[in-house]
Amino acid sequence: MIIGAGASGILTARNLTKMGLAVTLVDRNAIGYAQSNHSHGYMHRGHIYQKPAQGLVDALNSGADRWKEEFSTAGIEPLNRNAVVAFENSYNAEVASRAWQRAGLVSHRLTEAAGLRTQPGMTCFETFEETYDFTPWFHYANSSFLADTLTISGAAYELKRTGSKVDGIFVRTPSRNLLLTARFYILAAGTGNLGLVQTATNFRGRALNRMSFMLVLSGRDLPKLSLVSPENATNGLFMVSRHEPAADYWLVSNFVSFSGSECNENAAAMWARSIYRTLSRFTTVLELESGNWGIYRAPKGELRTNRNRLDKHSLQSYGLENLIVAAPTKLTLCPLLADEVAKEIRSMNSINSSVRRYADNHLEELRSPLPVAHERWKRTNMHPLSSLRELSHRPLSRETTGLLTREL
Repeated sequence: MIIGAGASGILTARNLTKMGLAVTLVDRNAIGYAQSNHSHGYMHRGHIYQKPAQGLVDALNSGADRWKEEFSTAGIEPLNRNAVVAFENSYNAEVASRAWQRAGLVSHRLTEAAGLRTQPGMTCFETFEETYDFTPWFHYANSSFLADTLTISGAAYELKRTGSKVDGIFVRTPSRNLLLTARFYILAAGTGNLGLVQTATNFRGRALNRMSFMLVLSGRDLPKLSLVSPENATNGLFMVSRHEPAADYWLVSNFVSFSGSECNENAAAMWARSIYRTLSRFTTVLELESGNWGIYRAPKGELRTNRNRLDKHSLQSYGLENLIVAAPTKLTLCPLLADEVAKEIRSMNSINSSVRRYADNHLEELRSPLPVAHERWKRTNMHPLSSLRELSHRPLSRETTGLLTREL
């Protein structure tokens, strides 16, 4: 039984189905609704780091290649085929360039890029990291390899534990609350993992929930651009573009985040003010009179050995024999995470893998289709850019943060 129908949950369901296991996939909202949906679809290969570790680069390259194959099979083209990595400090650029070369990462110098305001001393590189809208892939997955997976619409809220094993998961469905049982349980629910684990153990482990934000800019004729600035002075600024018939959009964020998976308008306001000033150094888009902006929350659930450093994808069992908690850290790494889950289940599974049966005989009657969610930015309310400029330049007050109170 897999809790969470994001990219990790779906790929894991496919792997386990191929092993001959009967798989149940439970989600409270929709396919790709939460953490996968917050993503900007950037297939990182390592250029987002100034000094990437070789192991992380290898994992990211493998994950990006796997996703490229997934999208190719589904007949989906990338939105952007390359990206720009910009440095304001030439020394940082040189350090990063040498580190990338040692790690085998491919890039070359750029003199200019559409939509980018190049300042004196700024150094830019072009990389071949693609970006995608994952919504078409979720539709493809739902109609193809999820056909053999039993999907249930419901919110998992408690683990039933006896000794060192999980005996079931309490799930709230639209009609009633139920205890669902299986032989193995996989939590791939992002920020929901920690709350579920804490119903069965006091051991927090490596679980960490954090809150980040995404700024959405819209206007006519916004350039097609994927941009990353890995420097501390820019807080790891990144953005990707989306292009619709009615308008063009930029999705902008950075590595600044807040503790937990909740937030208030003051945290959002401080974040918005900071990223506005950073982005202003790289583009003139914020000066458009006809543009609009919006903001949304992008909470993330992770497993970290070091709370100050982003690790690779990883698993944790919390000392329970038939439970796996899975966290990819980056969407790029989801295929590798799903492989590791399958490997772990294979080592745990003493039952003949050719036998397909559900431990809970009543599950089949609960079968319910899960809809596919659009990218989160499409559900964001937009406001004139003048209000963002006002928020960024005036002292914080109830008046200036009132819009954020309504939106968040």
